[in-house]
Amino acid sequence: MPQVKQKPLLNEVQQPPQETALAVSRTFETIAEVISAYPEERFNLVLPLRAPKSTERYELWAVAVIIRPDDCIKLPGGKLMPLKHKLLELSREAGVIVESLDQVLPSTWKPAVELGRALGQLPQSPHLSRDWILHALKDLLHYRRNDVAVRASVLLEVAPGEFVRAMGTAEWIEEDEHAIVERSVRRQAPEKGWDEEAIQKEIEDRLLDIRRFRVRIAETKALLRAIRAVLSLKTAYSPEEIAKPFIVVSWRRILSDEEIEERWREVFGDFTHEQRPAKVRVVEVTEADADNGEISEVTSPDEIPSELDMM
Repeated sequence: MPQVKQKPLLNEVQQPPQETALAVSRTFETIAEVISAYPEERFNLVLPLRAPKSTERYELWAVAVIIRPDDCIKLPGGKLMPLKHKLLELSREAGVIVESLDQVLPSTWKPAVELGRALGQLPQSPHLSRDWILHALKDLLHYRRNDVAVRASVLLEVAPGEFVRAMGTAEWIEEDEHAIVERSVRRQAPEKGWDEEAIQKEIEDRLLDIRRFRVRIAETKALLRAIRAVLSLKTAYSPEEIAKPFIVVSWRRILSDEEIEERWREVFGDFTHEQRPAKVRVVEVTEADADNGEISEVTSPDEIPSELDMM
């Protein structure tokens, strides 16, 4: 009698090999081990680090971050741009420190500022606050008074004691926003049955809502540009690239028992010595329109405020 081939039971189904499973987090001793464990054809490796001069007190920590199509904005051409919450997650795992978010002069103000200096309404000093210029040139800047620009600065420790700084700048220009809102409203007007008066009212109402948050919008765009620059991330990815997990690699210091005890006393009491900001050598990354920026050495070391290490 021929034997009947039985179907395997659920608990007998073979599991995939352990090495193909995605580890949530792993530690490594060298960068070569990281590259070998996470090949480019299967992973998006976020590795903005340099080989340290001494590794006996440090280890490499690799964490997987999954970005799904729902976490992205679909751009023309089919590419996907990761949203704010996923870029912040990548930066948090990499140890990015937000150094500053400052308002700077919008590009649309430059002609008025140059004219004001030529007329003697402004001093020649390049260090003038936005409010000072707006007060002194309120007539010249009447139609540009709502324009804002923000510059974000972030830091990342790429090797023990060595940091890079990335700068990102973004603008909110009311004229450009008005054009975008008007185009959207006029596309909806036939369906909604709006006449010209209703169209203008809808445009003004929408622009008013956006204008209230213009500084926050510019801050977010500037910060995300700085994060992409310091982590060497692309602005947009293809669906095939997004499907691959992002592996973020960062430095983790290995503390001795004495250092752990000292940190414990600093947090919970018996704090006996004054904490001083560490002097580090800073490498500056200037933002570019492309996906990666130009890296240049800074001539003198900066002091990194100690409180930034806790952000």
